[in-house]
Amino acid sequence: MRTTNQQTIIKAVLKKYGGHRSAEEVFHKVRRRLPQISLATVYRNLKRLTELGEVKRLFVNGKTLYESDHGIHSHFICCRCGKIEDIEIQQETLLATLKRKGYKTESLDIIATGVCKACSKS
Repeated sequence: MRTTNQQTIIKAVLKKYGGHRSAEEVFHKVRRRLPQISLATVYRNLKRLTELGEVKRLFVNGKTLYESDHGIHSHFICCRCGKIEDIEIQQETLLATLKRKGYKTESLDIIATGVCKACSKS
């Protein structure tokens, strides 16, 4: 399946602004380049990009967020300020254990919560 212009722009927006963005945030940024695009179209394209593995979807506190970094990494969420940080950890051991036990892992999301460094100081 070919990548559409809308999908290309959505991926570019996620990459440019980084972090973890809601569909609504992506919509407002994409609309600057594609004024005619609808929120429903952004949702549909984010869903498709997630299915293709080109965008990662994350569920945090009842909200769905998207990010362009779809490589293997985990997240830390600060309970005070809500900041989400990508955390690089070795997940291969866990994946190997799951495989050894006969599980076929489709995705692995590790989310740690606590207080970030900045909030700890205040």
